[in-house]
Amino acid sequence: MVRTARVLFILSMALLVLGCSRGAAGGSGEANGHGSGPVPSVPLAAAFVDEIRGWVGAADGIWYTEDGGRRWTRRVLTQEPVIRLGFLDSHHGWALTPSGALLRTESGGEEWTPAENPGASLRSVDLVSPAQAVATDGEGLLVSRDGGRTWNRTGPPLPFADLDFVREDEGWAAGMGQIWHTRDGGKTWEAQLTLPEPDRWQGFTFVRFPSATSGWVLFCLGQGAAYQETYLLYSTADGGRTWTPRLIGPWPWCCCPDYLSTCAEHRALV
Repeated sequence: MVRTARVLFILSMALLVLGCSRGAAGGSGEANGHGSGPVPSVPLAAAFVDEIRGWVGAADGIWYTEDGGRRWTRRVLTQEPVIRLGFLDSHHGWALTPSGALLRTESGGEEWTPAENPGASLRSVDLVSPAQAVATDGEGLLVSRDGGRTWNRTGPPLPFADLDFVREDEGWAAGMGQIWHTRDGGKTWEAQLTLPEPDRWQGFTFVRFPSATSGWVLFCLGQGAAYQETYLLYSTADGGRTWTPRLIGPWPWCCCPDYLSTCAEHRALV
């Protein structure tokens, strides 16, 4: 089961890396190179519930596959790109746009309805159960225990960019070159990893934990020339006690003298 979750997550991360390098958005889905129909235009987020069923958030809406990604169907056309997407199970899911608009589904993505916004510009949302959701606006944790109708701020004001909870009391958050862990529902957080010069890591950040021990975090440095970004992918197999760099790329790491020391340090680790 854990092995399957890891494989599914690797597939999701491949799509997220495409979003991290974000080319120009626009238009409807392009033709599939295998001739099996349209595909999402500029994938920005992904969520799979098993080996064959999954969703992609893209520049032109939310897309669904039930054959492992060979064919895609657009379930909803959005006026904005869908930059975050998650499913608790095959029925309950959420989606987020750049303006902070939050969509929910309880029908496996057949229908999407607007959810209450907590009065902040959200950066990430995670469903812990059908009733409980957690979110961040970049200034800490927001918690809803009534399906997203009301929200309360919990814990210290930390610069979260993304978060993932494996149960109501335990979760991880990442942002600004750092990873944090909580065991009390977000009331307190412990830093697990801090990158060199953390304030420079202001690009996209993604954190996913398929289980309480296995997790991945993707950090992006920020958009460079030709829409490219330097990124770092870290993994843990012990609940975040140790983190191992897995991937650096996609372009030459040492782009300028400011990052020479960081470059040398991370190349030595890989």
